[in-house]
Amino acid sequence: MPLFLDIHNLVDDLPPIEDIFEMHKVDLTEASKINADVPKYYINYESNIAFCVIEAKSKEDAEKVHNKTLAPDKIIEVDPMMLDMFLGAGSVNEYDAATVQSEEGESQLDPGHRIILFTDLVGSTEMTHRLGDEDAMTLLRKHNSIIRNSLKVNDGREVKHTGDGIMASFFIADRALEFSNRVKEDFFQFNKKNDFQDDLKIKIGLHSGFPVEENNDLFGTSVQVAARVCDHAGANQILLTHDAKEKCKNHNFELQHIESARFKGVSEEVSLYEFITKF
Repeated sequence: MPLFLDIHNLVDDLPPIEDIFEMHKVDLTEASKINADVPKYYINYESNIAFCVIEAKSKEDAEKVHNKTLAPDKIIEVDPMMLDMFLGAGSVNEYDAATVQSEEGESQLDPGHRIILFTDLVGSTEMTHRLGDEDAMTLLRKHNSIIRNSLKVNDGREVKHTGDGIMASFFIADRALEFSNRVKEDFFQFNKKNDFQDDLKIKIGLHSGFPVEENNDLFGTSVQVAARVCDHAGANQILLTHDAKEKCKNHNFELQHIESARFKGVSEEVSLYEFITKF
């Protein structure tokens, strides 16, 4: 059955979760009349936003689920696998609200926002021309190994492999920066003993966003901005937007404002910060 995700932008504060659960039970009753379901929902009290995951035969049926409660501002169809890659399967609490583990390992409400991160192996095409397919593939496999090991250690989720990089999702912004720092360090250590003439150089871009935004793609705007930020970065540079920076809690990270840039397809200027690392 198709899967949909809707967004509720509230002007006033979100009600307590107990009240939201009562509305959710009404939605479940309406859903049962059309063989639909609302397995879980995401609550973000900081931004007064809620997202509902809806299984229904059509978008029209998905809209009917909220007939007697709060109509959504927008609803989009999503690929179940992509939703899991971005947000993770997660758990739900006794109110059917999506939960996620905090950095301290405690269960908390999942607010739905994620850090979207892109990496790009600098000069990969030229490297293939210089080294040939076999040696270039050896370096690319090393690149993939470094990236995926760091994702595992820092609770990142690989959403997509781009050929010479990855798109990943993080719940905790600090872990995304720790991932970035570790990748740079691992590349530095590998290059010291690299038998090839080419060093591995990487650039990384980060942005923060919600699953339902202006367009009809899951995390559409956030993905677009994060990709542009990565493209804008130089070799061995880590750039992040102001939105991503605001999610960071570790004050030991050195985040230096460098510029405000305009990107194709993005209406407003994007304020960029560089994550200054040792390597």
